[in-house]
Amino acid sequence: MSVQPLHILLVEDEPGRATEVRRHIERHNNGHKVIATVYGKGVNDALDGMDGGPHLILLDLVAPGDHVLLTAENLRYRPESREVPIVVVGESKRWLDRVERLGLPQVEAIRRPIEPERFDSLLASV
Repeated sequence: MSVQPLHILLVEDEPGRATEVRRHIERHNNGHKVIATVYGKGVNDALDGMDGGPHLILLDLVAPGDHVLLTAENLRYRPESREVPIVVVGESKRWLDRVERLGLPQVEAIRRPIEPERFDSLLASV
């Protein structure tokens, strides 16, 4: 696992799923801090409120929509998130393939459900 506590921005529209992801991350008690928000203005507000910016951004792709793709692209234009790894998590292989075709730097698409070991390796790689 990562030695350094991470600041993780979780962009998720479903509160129950956000709670589940937060619990998994915080269960390891490594001092990781998860800030959950929804798409749109919530992402910018969360970034503005994070001291030093996030170390990792998780974008949940629950319902396929261009808002996820636009959010990933827009995060590349903000100085505090330009170099931050983004992981897009979803169930639709077609949409995950579309995310990968964008060719954005440091953007990875993974399919749900995420196995706990895979999720832990993501955190450890940051």
